Amino acid sequence: MSESGFELLNGHRLTKEFSKHEQIYVAGYSPRGIWVICQGKVKTWRTGSDGKVMITSVIAPGQMAGVGDYLARVPYADNAEALTSVTAALVDADVLQKLLDSEPA
Repeated sequence: MSESGFELLNGHRLTKEFSKHEQIYVAGYSPRGIWVICQGKVKTWRTGSDGKVMITSVIAPGQMAGVGDYLARVPYADNAEALTSVTAALVDADVLQKLLDSEPA
């Protein structure tokens, strides 16, 4: 990523703190962007047809949550919950689109 792309992302993010067990996003809602985990751990999970909770991933600092759903332009398939105290940055969808348009892979 170019320096200007990094500056664009860094200047247009919302940083939020979550307590242990607090929901970061909920299945069925449309992504507003991509969550970058800055500190702490997050689990994503869904409830199976048998009613049991299935953990689909554990996300650590430096990793992102909600990427696949955002890129596919579909509602979240999973729930994301803080396993510990978490600091996460939401990078807005419009900013991501500008970055994708200006810096294709």
